[in-house]
Parts: sequence; C-alpha cells; structure tokens
Amino acid sequence: MNLKEFIHESKGTNLAPEEYVSVVGVVKKCINLFSMRVKPRTYPVTPRYFSVLNIKKHISSKPRYLVLDKIRLLDKESNTYKVIKILVVYNHPTTSDEAVFLKETNEIILFYDTLYNASYYKLFEIVSHEIIHAIQYYKKTSLKYTKAVSRDINNDPELQYTYYTEPLEFEATVGGILAKINAMYNNYIERIIDYREKDDKGAELYFVRKLSVFLKEYRQLATSPFDVYLTHQELDLPVNMREREQFLSTIQNNKKLKRKYQSAMLSLIDSLYADSIRKNIELDL
Repeated sequence: MNLKEFIHESKGTNLAPEEYVSVVGVVKKCINLFSMRVKPRTYPVTPRYFSVLNIKKHISSKPRYLVLDKIRLLDKESNTYKVIKILVVYNHPTTSDEAVFLKETNEIILFYDTLYNASYYKLFEIVSHEIIHAIQYYKKTSLKYTKAVSRDINNDPELQYTYYTEPLEFEATVGGILAKINAMYNNYIERIIDYREKDDKGAELYFVRKLSVFLKEYRQLATSPFDVYLTHQELDLPVNMREREQFLSTIQNNKKLKRKYQSAMLSLIDSLYADSIRKNIELDL
C-alpha cells in the first residue's frame, strides 16, 4: 500500500480482536507494575537508545528500564507476524512524552515518570496508539513530521497541525480513541451482565442508564459541529475526550480529516448499539 492509498483508506484503526486482547494484557501488567510498593529490578538503558530517546551521554543519573511484556501481532505492512517488546523506562531526565514506538527495534517504550498515575483508560488509549503504530500499513513519515515529534508541540499550533495530520499519526490517534471507547463500553457491559446474573435489577438498571448516557454523548460528538464544543462551548466534551481537545481543535478546520474522524466514531458507536441489542440490553435511545 502506497501513501496515496493509505490516506484514502485510513479512517482510524479499529483494533482486531487479537490486538485488543494484547492491549488488555499490557495495560493490566502496567497497572500491576505501577501499583507496586517495592521498585522492581531494572537495568541501565544502553547507549544505542540514547539518540532515539534524546538522552545525553554524560548525565549523572541515567535512565533504567525493564521488559514488561512481549506480544506477537500481525504487521499489516509486511503481512507477517512479529514480536513487539514492551519496555518501561524509569528516570528519563528530559522527556514529557508518555510513550513511543521504535520501528528500528520493534519496541514500544512506556515512560514511567509520566504514566505512573495514569488511569486504566488513559493507559488503554496510549498502549493502543503505540500498538497501531507498530502494525499499521504505512510507517513512513514526512520530514516535517520527523522534526515536529522531536519538539514540544503543546504551545505551537503549526507543529500540532503537522503532527496530527500526518497520515500514520492521524490513524493511530483516532484508533487509540476508539479503543478507549470500546474498553469503556465493555466495562459497562460486564457490570450489567454481572448484576443481571445476580438478579440485582436495581444495579443492572443503574448501569444500563449510565451506558445509555455514555453512548448518547459519543454519538452526539460524532454528529455535531466541532464548534459547539470547542468555540462556543455550548456542549461539554465527554470527560474522557477532554485530553484530546488539542487533537480535535487541530482537525476542526480540516474538513476531510474531521469527516473521517466523525465517520469512524459514528461507525463504532453504531456497532456498540447493535452489540447491546444482541445482548438484550434495552438502552434509552
């Protein structure tokens, strides 16, 4: 698949079942690791990582790492299975990044110092995002994008536009958002079914109502103009989308990408509504 085909086809990746299961496993291991009271055994980051992680050679306190997991997934670019190593890096002296995929080594780096307090769903989105980078069809990047990712984009709208509109980054960002929504939906479903099996109708109805509100919020986000959220603030972004306000603001005036994002979101929400019907859950539509 060439770049033109990738741009045309990509709408944001929905994780395949085996990919979703891999994310669940990695996130659970993250939660367990980050909640440990005793610091686990770690190893010095070797010099081969210094340049890609922007580590200076002569710093006094060098970063350390551990191997959290190894997962085997189908790489869409080569159409072959590959092993992706998940590393957690401690004590990084300069980065405010949360995670990065190193395509040279097939490794995903999770930065402990910026993630140790992250919620389950934030971790789910971040890990999904990086796994999508690891397996997506098209992994080449533009020179402008390469320069942008080496800088702090938070206070520079031009860098933000370069970053979020890069085809592989747009796909991974949208895919991470969709994976998080899917994970939140699955949590509601598990609770509803659990209370149904316990014949606790009050608790079951409570979570059915919560799920109805949840899906309505995201359907509204997928069908409403962005400016009612971002400019006029007539509607509040769903709580778990507020960290993605920068992304939404960046694509707000790009009709093509905004349409792709909303189409992907609406497709997911419609599929979740259909799934709830199959499970005999009567939602307030």
